[in-house]
Amino acid sequence: MFDKLATVCKQISLLLLVSIQAIFAAIGLYIDVGGVHGLRTDFAYDFAYSTEKVTQSELLGYNKTFTMHLAKNEREACQIVLRNRYTGIKKVSLTVGEFKNSDGVILPAQVFEVRYILGGKTVIEYQNFPDALVPYSGGQIGLQKQINQPFYIEVRSTKDTPAGVYTATITLNDLEKETVAFETTVTAEVWDFALPEEPACETSMGIFGSQFYALNGITASTGHQSSQTGNTEADLLYKQYYDFLLDHKVSAYSLPYDIMDPRADAYMSDPRVTSFIIPHSADDQALQSYYQKVSGNPIWKSKAYFYPIDEPSNEEQYSSYIAITDRLARLCPGYNMATPFFINDIAMGGSQSSSVELQKGRSNILCPITDLYDTKGFKESIKASGSRSWWYVCCGPTGDYCNLHMTNEGLRHRILFWQQKSHDVQGLLYWDTVYWDKCDNPWYNAQTWDANSYGDGSLMYPGKTIGIDSPVASVRLKGVTNGIEDFEYFTMAEQLLGRDYVNKVIAKVTKSLTNYTKNDKTFDNIRIELGNAIAAATVQA
Repeated sequence: MFDKLATVCKQISLLLLVSIQAIFAAIGLYIDVGGVHGLRTDFAYDFAYSTEKVTQSELLGYNKTFTMHLAKNEREACQIVLRNRYTGIKKVSLTVGEFKNSDGVILPAQVFEVRYILGGKTVIEYQNFPDALVPYSGGQIGLQKQINQPFYIEVRSTKDTPAGVYTATITLNDLEKETVAFETTVTAEVWDFALPEEPACETSMGIFGSQFYALNGITASTGHQSSQTGNTEADLLYKQYYDFLLDHKVSAYSLPYDIMDPRADAYMSDPRVTSFIIPHSADDQALQSYYQKVSGNPIWKSKAYFYPIDEPSNEEQYSSYIAITDRLARLCPGYNMATPFFINDIAMGGSQSSSVELQKGRSNILCPITDLYDTKGFKESIKASGSRSWWYVCCGPTGDYCNLHMTNEGLRHRILFWQQKSHDVQGLLYWDTVYWDKCDNPWYNAQTWDANSYGDGSLMYPGKTIGIDSPVASVRLKGVTNGIEDFEYFTMAEQLLGRDYVNKVIAKVTKSLTNYTKNDKTFDNIRIELGNAIAAATVQA
């Protein structure tokens, strides 16, 4: 109730602000009531949570400083939002100093300029949504009049980072007046426990699409591994994006090298890699060769799976599915397989069946779309199957369900993983992370699939389009990584404090798939409560 009230108040405030500005503009006067700090200066600023999607014109808050909390081997972030209150365009630069503790130890940090991308339109929000995170190294910025400009400040610890408090100084430099516009501090507190190198949350996400190659300057490629060398332009580009995702604790569908290539071995053994697809070759001998190699190593075999058919939803498609799995059972006994499905009730041979029943014993990784868990008895049927469980989102579900769409509140991208833990789901599958074929260029328009799913299948941006020789992350990719780390917190808490404790903490944030907090502060406070409890339990253990 209070979350909804806060949202309504925020929307009303925005409407009043726009109305007041419009009235004064009509008579030739320009005011800005959107800044709180420094009312007698040209600039205002505010801190925001990493999960907040700050619109370009909304009222700024009262946060004069900010403290992030993180474990060892984790990344966490906040935002500082700048606002030019009066003039046309002000030339400034932002400096974020080193995060240091009392012993002078430095906590690595990176700053990103948040870019607004054209997306869908909600009830009163503007069509530009904050999403792309462009690395920023302190250069000149042009702050437009009465337009918010957020900067995303991310700190990153290692397993060896000393626990404690790290503080950095933030300075906004007015380049026109050659003065310091304001100075403030930001803090990161590192808890005395470390997240493991191997994520508890399994992931599997795509990297494909013709525009993915075209926007990165490769026009004559048929795609990843167009040769078997792994050295073509397309292969090297794929590897760059694969490694970028892996650095964000996400495993992509296909390895950067063919499984038979010795260079693939290091990836299959990498503890950060939680899954990879075995190519479903039509050639029996090639299929068996792939499977024999991965099955010869227990670690590789546990991660490797087949994904030859997607979303079967009728008798004809399930008949093909049965033929595929019969072949795999004959050629690759003990295989792993995932087959995403969005329909559970299936008519087969004149009788009613279910996807869970039809896949039992054939796909040992059951992967339904998330909202099927709202079907009565569905969760119990998944548990009774004895299979591993993943789930997925794509263009659906929509409405109040958590998803990775650009138009969703930022909290939804992270709470999705809290819901995953609450339903005992081991992994998340996501169909693509660079699907730009329908929008031509995501920097200009994020309608990657349809009008209801802006940013669907796209968690990164092509850096080469803006002169950067690397992928550019989205706010949503960072939310996924943070959600994976939250999932790790719950896995550790379950071992240290018990499942009942975990369920109680999760219930404070999300009570069902469509009933969850939309208050960023509430979410952060509960996460801090969880981190403190794990830190205390770790000491006692």
